[in-house]
Formats: sequence, C-alpha cells, structure tokens
Amino acid sequence: MGNAPQFNTDVTDTSIVISWSPVPRIGYKAGENSCTLENLSPGVEYNVSVVTVKDDMESAPVSTIITPEVPQLTDLTFEGVTDTTISLRWSPLSTTTVTGYKITVVAAGESIPIFEDMVLPTSGQYTVHGLEPGIDYDISVTTVTEHGESEPTTFTQQTYLLPNTEYLVSVVCVYEQRESSPVVDQTEFTFSGLMPTAEYVFSVNALGQNGESSPLVVNAVTNVDRPKDLTFSDIDSTSLRITWDSPEGFVTSYRVLYASSEEGERELYPAPRGDVESAVIYGLQPGTEYTVKVIAMHDGTTSTPLIGTQATGSFITNLFGAISPPSNLQFSEVGPTSFTMRWTAPGQENLITGLPGLTGYRVVVNPKKTSGPTKEINLSPDTTQAHIPGLMVSVTEIH
Repeated sequence: MGNAPQFNTDVTDTSIVISWSPVPRIGYKAGENSCTLENLSPGVEYNVSVVTVKDDMESAPVSTIITPEVPQLTDLTFEGVTDTTISLRWSPLSTTTVTGYKITVVAAGESIPIFEDMVLPTSGQYTVHGLEPGIDYDISVTTVTEHGESEPTTFTQQTYLLPNTEYLVSVVCVYEQRESSPVVDQTEFTFSGLMPTAEYVFSVNALGQNGESSPLVVNAVTNVDRPKDLTFSDIDSTSLRITWDSPEGFVTSYRVLYASSEEGERELYPAPRGDVESAVIYGLQPGTEYTVKVIAMHDGTTSTPLIGTQATGSFITNLFGAISPPSNLQFSEVGPTSFTMRWTAPGQENLITGLPGLTGYRVVVNPKKTSGPTKEINLSPDTTQAHIPGLMVSVTEIH
C-alpha cells in the first residue's frame, strides 16, 4: 500500500479546512480532496491525520499538529476621556470558548503595567479609573480562553489636562532633594545641575482644590560625565603617555582608543581603572600622528569621548635629538683665574649599533655678573676633564 497524500490546512478560530492531492491510481470519491473540521476550540492543540484507504487496506497516516488561533478584537475604540479616566468599547466575540477579556494599562514608553483587570465574555465596555492628567497611556484588550490568549489589541490615548492645573515636580537621590515651584498647564520640566552617574527618583503631583493627587514616579540615572583636559607627555618614537582629569560622578574604568591614518582603531588593554588619570600607549609607529580617545565608563554606560591628537617622535630624532648629558660634574685646582673640571661620560644609550655615537664635548665658560669674553672649548669624545685658564676673578659661569 502506498503512502497517504500530502495535505494542506487552513485554520480559522473554530474550524480547519484540510485539502490534499489524490495519490495517482488510487481512487477517491469524485471531487473529494478536502474536508472541514468544525466546532473546534480556539487555543486547543489538535493532531490531524489523513489516511489513504483502499478496500480493507490503509496507508500509514500523514499527521500534523494544528492549534486554532484565539480570535483577536478588531474594533476596539475609546468613547470617553477625562483627566483621570479613559472609557473603551468593543464588540464581544460570538464564540462560546471565550472566558473573558483582559484589560492592561501601561504608561506610554514604559514596560511594566500599572493596572490589569478581567471582565466577563459578554462585556463590550470598560472604563479605566485613577489615571493622571495629561499622560499618554497604552491600553490593551486581550481575548482569553481556557486554553490560551489572543494577541492584544492596543491603542494609545492621553488623558485630558485640566486648565489652570498646577503640578509639583520633585527629584530625590542620596545626595540631594530638590522641588520645583508649582508649574501651571505644563507637562514638561527640566532639572539642571544634577550629579552625573547618580540615580534619581522623579515624581509629579497634580495640585487641586481638593488637595494633591497621588504621585507619578519614575527612576532615572544621569549620564556619565566626560573626562577633561587631555595632555600628552613622555613622547617617544613608539610610545607616549596620556593624562586626563577625572570627570564628576562615579567612574568604574576608562576605555582608551587610538588610531592613525595608516592603522585601524585599537584599544588599550588592560583598561585603566576608574581611579587613575594617566596611561602609557606602547607599540606605536615612529613619526606618526595618532588620534586618542578617552571614554569614562560606569558599569555598562559610557561617556562621550575626550579626543586629542599627537604625533610620535621620529626615529632619527630619538637618535640625535635626545642625547643623554654627562653627569657627576666636579671641580678641583680652583685658583683666582683658573680651575679644572671633571665629569662622567653619558651611558651607553647614545651608542646605537650601526650609527655613530658621541662625537665630542663642548665646554662654554662666560662671566655671570659682569661683561667679559666667553671661552668655548671643544673636546674629543674620550675626554672626561678640562683645565680652564685665563679667567676673570670671581665672575665665572659654566655651561
């Protein structure tokens, strides 16, 4: 016996239409390649099978799982609005499997419902009470059965703002508590001068002749402040030091990004801690201008970047423009018109493999507090002392 035919289904809220193509050479009753299953329950899972029958023989069944959708309201409207209420209307569904309708109210832009309620399946009207004036609300109605729920039908509506209504706006955090003067016919207020990376609790109360309304409360965290005054120092051909001033507020760490026109953007690792104000970037290219960004971090929040540019030193400059000086300068045999001076040669850092190192010393002697001739002596690189004769009495300065 062959396999049963493949089939398709068309599902409504209370019925399923099944259609198939007959298996070749196996007879069906004329025109019968579909059937309708009626009086099904929305949200209930059904296992539907089709079997080919010939005389006393049957094929293996072809099966599928089908769940009729719970019907969704399509004609939800609002019929009345005041400063504290919104009234809804809809046409109740005729199916007997509906057990009720769920009403959900969310302040626009929020995710947590401020109000939920259930009404009977015969209900087609509902009024939401206790709302705040001048606020947008997302109101949803969901069809409920014993076996599931429909997709919600939602619309947004704003409550009326009564004329000449006063509002009191306050902000509180662990550092301070501030309160505005009453504002009239206004639904927006700006608090300035708050502390960065601090959590504040904002509340708004409507003031009327009968007293204050309950507060509308929301929590918010201010942004991370930006670091300040980026400077560069200790500039070498392959490294440089950056220094910045810490921003106000809390900083858990910093991100340091650097890039040149020849290289892509790279990040400094490990990231500087929140209590440091300096970092050294290594592995740079000589004679190259870099753009450096310093970003303050507080948990997962970032500040706007502090940006600066600095070029590294060239390789030649490092060889010849930063020669270490001699050290340990000493004087002896000091007389009225002469003296002898000795010094220690610079370290080996000036001797670069394949390039000439130290080429000599220059000693310059001139009077410090009176006019007179300047003496200049050039010495060989292997010399570490010099005798200076013919000086004026007690007026010598050495460079």
